[in-house]
Amino acid sequence: MDDAKLDRLLQALRGRPVNTARIEYGFEARMMAVLRQRRAEEPAVFFMAWKLAPMFLALLLAVGGWVYAVASPQGGAHITAIGAGHEEVQMVRYITGD
Repeated sequence: MDDAKLDRLLQALRGRPVNTARIEYGFEARMMAVLRQRRAEEPAVFFMAWKLAPMFLALLLAVGGWVYAVASPQGGAHITAIGAGHEEVQMVRYITGD
């Protein structure tokens, strides 16, 4: 096939309008059927995890708020204050074995 003949055929195809009505008919219904089929094939674990995600987020926020409310304003200084002032007693116990 020579190039001139091929150019004429391609030009004829470009001039003709394409009828897409048959392809467009029922497109939404076909698309929804494909999506339903894919959703049915997916494991239910992912679906349940996605549905329960807001509950876990609320639980996380509640625990975080509780920890923040209960946390000491000293920032851990109360833990070091327990052993403060007892260094001499600890040294004597260590040396004497008491």
